[in-house]
Amino acid sequence: MEFTMTHAEQVIEQAPATISASRAARERDPERRAIWQRHVEESQPLLPFPRPVQLLLALQ
Repeated sequence: MEFTMTHAEQVIEQAPATISASRAARERDPERRAIWQRHVEESQPLLPFPRPVQLLLALQ
């Protein structure tokens, strides 16, 4: 006889894997943020825009 699981039983069976994946992602997140922060701090600052020039508009 074949036994099929209900959706609730499938969710309960997958819960430990979901929890461990969530925990692993949460533990990796500070490392990823630290790498990103170092990258931002070490990048060169943006160059200022040159002085604006007003264009003449001849309406004739």
